[in-house]
Amino acid sequence: MIKYSWDEGRTWGTHTISGGAFDINNISTEPSNMEQRFVITGTRRSSNAETEATIIGLIDLSDLHTRGCLGSEHPDRPSSDYETWIPTNFQGEQCVFGKKFKYVRRKPEAKCYNSINVEQVTKKIK
Repeated sequence: MIKYSWDEGRTWGTHTISGGAFDINNISTEPSNMEQRFVITGTRRSSNAETEATIIGLIDLSDLHTRGCLGSEHPDRPSSDYETWIPTNFQGEQCVFGKKFKYVRRKPEAKCYNSINVEQVTKKIK
């Protein structure tokens, strides 16, 4: 079973994969990481108890959210599916690895998916 979250862990969904027990080694997507389809590779025990590498399956979550997100050019507006986010370190400071960045990301509660055509916005904070 694969568990996934669209809202930063507030709620969880499951996707069942048949074929017996396996260990996941890698989850791959398109280079843009914007796709909703994933190839899962891993290992499982063969009938003679040897470990063999295998493609576990293709997971397609595209039917969960059929609407592309809107409003990336105006994050933080109520009508936008995006927000401005500044990561913090463990002390709550807006400095991670000696740098401050501001990102535009999908709001966790937005019931949409990032379109492949959405440009990722990252700004360095002075």
